[in-house]
Amino acid sequence: MLAMPDRQLDLVQGRGSSPRFSVVMPTYNRAHVVWKAINSILAQTHEDWELIVVDDESTDATLRVLEEFRDPRIQVVSVPHGGPSRARNAGLERARGTYVAYLDSDNTWTPRFLESFAAKIAGSDDVMWHCGRTMAVWERRLDRTWHLVDERTQPARGLAEEDVWALHAPDVNCLVHRTDAARRVDGWDPDCTWIEDWDFFLRLWLANEGRCGHLPALLVEYRQVHGEGADGICAEFREDVNRELEARRYLIEKWRDHEEFDPSCLRRSRDELAPVRADRRKSINAR
Repeated sequence: MLAMPDRQLDLVQGRGSSPRFSVVMPTYNRAHVVWKAINSILAQTHEDWELIVVDDESTDATLRVLEEFRDPRIQVVSVPHGGPSRARNAGLERARGTYVAYLDSDNTWTPRFLESFAAKIAGSDDVMWHCGRTMAVWERRLDRTWHLVDERTQPARGLAEEDVWALHAPDVNCLVHRTDAARRVDGWDPDCTWIEDWDFFLRLWLANEGRCGHLPALLVEYRQVHGEGADGICAEFREDVNRELEARRYLIEKWRDHEEFDPSCLRRSRDELAPVRADRRKSINAR
């Protein structure tokens, strides 16, 4: 954890009761955008939160940027490089709140994200909740200019179990759950390196008989990047066919004994995956 001035350490240690929300933010080499994500949490109208930023052994200036944030509700934890699932588990282990939310370091929340969930949770018997998002996909071309290639809104909707088995799980940035529920399913699978949010959500769903509420509101601003200079582990992973094939095989093997699971939804051949990446790179380079 980064050192903070004694005054702030006193404030953190003297807060008394636990916060209502623990926000877990894994980050890796995101010095250029992590500040935007954190600022969107600082702008929340609901202020009863703690933020646990888990640095996954960044090699850029991420830690230096994080030093600039002095709010006593923010703590920074450094862990050996192990990917987003391991980083989220490190945050989950430290979470003191009744509820956990996640924000990846290249995305942002609207100011009423936590307020909206707090209102939804009040009086609810559910264990997890999710909201809608706006999504923007960007490509960076060889001339280092950015171009918006896709933009859409994705309101949340109620889910049935067959939806979840068909990979229709909420994006992690849109998800809030009870802290104790995640611990009962042993948190995030550190060996799951692709659609790990689906795997985590499915285990929560099965362990809690589908007790999931939803807020149709668009409370997350989600960003995805491709091309030259694409940042972060996930962006690198999307360009590696071998890694994706291995990750797909891992999930097929993990869930194969469940009769509801259809492995065809995860099976893809190298010939199916490689052209997608080649076409994208060709498109980026040609423009």
